Amino acid sequence: MTLHVRDLDVGYGSVRAVRGATLTVGEGEAVALIGSNGAGKSTLLKAISGMLACDSGSVWFAGEDVTACPSHVIAGKGIAHVPEGRRLFPRMTVRENLLLGAFRRRDGHVAKDLVTQLDLFPRLGERLEQEAGTLSGGEQQMVAIARALMSRPALLLLDEPGLGLSPLMASAVFAAISEIHRAGTALLLVEQNATKALAITSRGYVMTTGEILRDGASTDLRDDPTVREIYLGGAPETRLTPVPGPRAAVQSEEVHDERRPR
Repeated sequence: MTLHVRDLDVGYGSVRAVRGATLTVGEGEAVALIGSNGAGKSTLLKAISGMLACDSGSVWFAGEDVTACPSHVIAGKGIAHVPEGRRLFPRMTVRENLLLGAFRRRDGHVAKDLVTQLDLFPRLGERLEQEAGTLSGGEQQMVAIARALMSRPALLLLDEPGLGLSPLMASAVFAAISEIHRAGTALLLVEQNATKALAITSRGYVMTTGEILRDGASTDLRDDPTVREIYLGGAPETRLTPVPGPRAAVQSEEVHDERRPR
């Protein structure tokens, strides 16, 4: 199931937030979308998932034009969006939030998939009956990702999954994202930390002031002098480090978990 975005324009009133954006995510592929704040990355994801209307251009998924489809229809076709800021239901439990991700499903595998998500994010198994709003930021991000996966998407749109997380919890989240991709789910990853985004994807796009100005293999973008200077802040060989497994990193995050009640 391939995503094709063609010459997309998206605006807020008279302001053009995205101009002529064209990108592709192949079936099972992991693609990064990097750029500075205000570049239009989140707007582009919202347009792909149907949260914002497009002024011109088109969005195709699995050979079907979904440009004018509302977000719930696009979700039903296999695209799940994990928005910036997580957008959980704070007074509902972790279990209830996760099950909402499977709300449209009519198969008999929801319970099995819930177990799969708890295997991916063991921390959530300890918090199932806890209100989502009382979790730490990293735990909330895990719930947001797991909730999206409960819909069994073919393509996962991730908007700033590492934003505001402690370094250890961010590493755990990115390790889980890598596992999700290895399991076969395609990814379009928007992430301010370009180093991590390019480390776990095969291709990338660079977006500036609403336009996609550069694209290529993640390794090529990492080694590009301009991209490195603006987004990576140094030589690539000093910036890319292995991502630890999610379980080990999560266990070490206790010292950063100031919000969770004991």
